[in-house]
Amino acid sequence: MNVAALLRASLALSCALLVAGCATSPETARGQTAALDIDAMQVETRRLAIPVGAQIAALHLINPHGELRLRIGEPGELGIVATVQRFGSAGATPEIVQQIKGDQLAVSVVYPFGPPPVDPASGRADHTRGRADLAVFVPPNLALELETTDGRIQVRRAKGDVSARSVSGIVDVSAAGTLNLSSGSGRVVARQESGTWAGESRIETTTGVVLVALPMTADITLALQSAGPITLDPGIQGAERSVVDGVNQARIVFGQGRLVFSVRSASGGIHVVPVLAAPPPR
Repeated sequence: MNVAALLRASLALSCALLVAGCATSPETARGQTAALDIDAMQVETRRLAIPVGAQIAALHLINPHGELRLRIGEPGELGIVATVQRFGSAGATPEIVQQIKGDQLAVSVVYPFGPPPVDPASGRADHTRGRADLAVFVPPNLALELETTDGRIQVRRAKGDVSARSVSGIVDVSAAGTLNLSSGSGRVVARQESGTWAGESRIETTTGVVLVALPMTADITLALQSAGPITLDPGIQGAERSVVDGVNQARIVFGQGRLVFSVRSASGGIHVVPVLAAPPPR
């Protein structure tokens, strides 16, 4: 299926993004409901297909103004469906800016103003000047680096490495490669599907809870640390537990333990469940 067909098929997903963006009234940086003229709100859907040359090995997506939801598309093309909300006839519209840096393609959502401030108490960003939620269809061979403020990051069954950072949004990723995921107060849901990766996989949060799914038949050393509770599925045995200066720690070695997967949260709970390793990507 080519990108044009994928973009047509994305109507339901873009509608879901719109519902997610509009379900809660936009809030100011102080956490108070903004006085918006709903009748003046405009919603636009923009579609963009970007050629991805054979020299591109990584994609860096930056969207401070909303969500990033990724699906695996076709080789050689990047498809974007942006659901843009404008408040008032004079509301600003964003640009989707592309830049190639060596073997990396960087794509950013840029408004005339800077990234919205995030209220530290509520974790919400002020999107009253404009919001853009992106559904993105990515080539299967690209490593992914993703950034939002309070926007959700969702990746389904990536073939390679995924790095995802949100100030306070939910991070929900399943991938076959290395995972490097973080959110402040947002929940992190991570599923490593292959049991093989390069380097160390890491998850970090401040208050956000973490759910990790790992193929326990792989050779993994799992290191967990949080002042919050650390819980394991009943099928996971052999955990070495300790408490150091009020911080709960757990270490579990599967097989030869040659791959390191670490999870750290200042106070969010951590829960680990086992999964079956997926077959290697073709």
